[in-house]
Amino acid sequence: GVRGWVTRIPGAAILPSVAYGDGRVYVSGGFQSTSVFALASSSGKLSWRRDQLEDNGPTAAIFDEGRLVFNTESCTLFNLEASTGKKVWHKWLGDPTLTQPAVVRDKVLASHPTRGATAWALSAYKLSSGGQLWTADLDGELLSAPVISGDAAYVATVAGTLYRFSVSS
Repeated sequence: GVRGWVTRIPGAAILPSVAYGDGRVYVSGGFQSTSVFALASSSGKLSWRRDQLEDNGPTAAIFDEGRLVFNTESCTLFNLEASTGKKVWHKWLGDPTLTQPAVVRDKVLASHPTRGATAWALSAYKLSSGGQLWTADLDGELLSAPVISGDAAYVATVAGTLYRFSVSS
C-alpha cells in the first residue's frame, strides 16, 4: 500500500540531504562529483542536471526564492536558478568545509576557513550577486548550517562557542 517512487542518481556516491522547492527535489551527485540534479517531486523524473561545476563535492542545498544555494567540499559557494540549474554566481571561499550555508532574506551566510585554514569565519553575501556584506571571525569550524530565527543567525563551533549575529542590516 505504499505509494511513491525510487530513482538512482547517475554515478552518485555518498549523497547529502535533499532540498525541496517549487515542486522539485534537489540533490548533488555526492562528494566526489561535480553534479547537481533537480527531480520532479511527484514522479522522480529528472527536471534538469548541472554537470561540471567548478569544484567538487556539492553539499546539501538550500532552496529559497527560486534559488538553489550550496557549498562544496573545497569551499566554493554556488547560487543556481532552481528552475533551470543555470549558474547565477559562484565564489571560492577557502578549503575545506562541508558546512551547509543558510539563506535569510537577501543574504547567504556561509562559514569558511581563513589564513590558510588555520582560522574560521562566517560571512554574509548578497543573494543576487554574491557581493560580500560582512565577515566575522570564529574560534573554530562549524559542523552544521547557521540556524535562522527572525533577524538572528546562530552558529556553534567545534570549540564549543555559540555566536549570535544580526542579519537585519
